[in-house]
Amino acid sequence: MAKGTNDVWEVTMGPINPGAYRYNFNVDGVAVVDPRNPKTSESNDNTWSLVHVPGADWMDTKDVPHGAISEVTYWSSTLNRSRRLHVYTPPGYDQNPDRRYPVLYLQHGWGENEYGWGAQGRAREIMDNL
Repeated sequence: MAKGTNDVWEVTMGPINPGAYRYNFNVDGVAVVDPRNPKTSESNDNTWSLVHVPGADWMDTKDVPHGAISEVTYWSSTLNRSRRLHVYTPPGYDQNPDRRYPVLYLQHGWGENEYGWGAQGRAREIMDNL
């Protein structure tokens, strides 16, 4: 990065392949998220800024009916504590309570957390585009 005009730091990259990318700034040895980017992604030890580079048709947001990702808290008797997971439900799920739908449960194991599936994993967009 180089300091540009008006004390704004700049970098030029590319071309970059389509996908979701995490980044942060190292300010005096401390990882800092981009204060001008509201999209973030959390790992077990850090919070990252997140940018989506469009062009991967299967993970881009399209003009199709959208499902929802909801957070669920449950008790784990194995861990003896509460845990969180996310559940993707397809479009129309709430409007038709008597119909049976496929459901996708999203839980993370190591190095990330359950928010990663919706953030950098773009699970909702992928499922909506099927």
